[in-house]
Amino acid sequence: MAVQQLDAQTAKSLVDRGEAVLVDVREPAEHARESVTGVPLIPMSAFDLERVKAAAGGKKVIFFCAVGARSARVAEAVHAAGVTNVATMKGGPADLRAAGFDVKTG
Repeated sequence: MAVQQLDAQTAKSLVDRGEAVLVDVREPAEHARESVTGVPLIPMSAFDLERVKAAAGGKKVIFFCAVGARSARVAEAVHAAGVTNVATMKGGPADLRAAGFDVKTG
């Protein structure tokens, strides 16, 4: 089964219902410029599967980055490692802001 790809509105709905958590896989410099309140940063360059499992708490994990390419690669790798309740989000922080997430800049 392929990893599910979601838009920001669907991600927001799942998070709001308590069914999913977001994980930011961008790099620290990107995160410092723009971050989503309450969302853990687990950069692709220093990825840690155990941190993902801990952040998930048994819920679906939705990965996001700047536009969706890195998050798709991470989601595929996590899925291949046996964590099947994962998804990737198309878009990035601007899409999350438009969907109603609290996105902080600077």
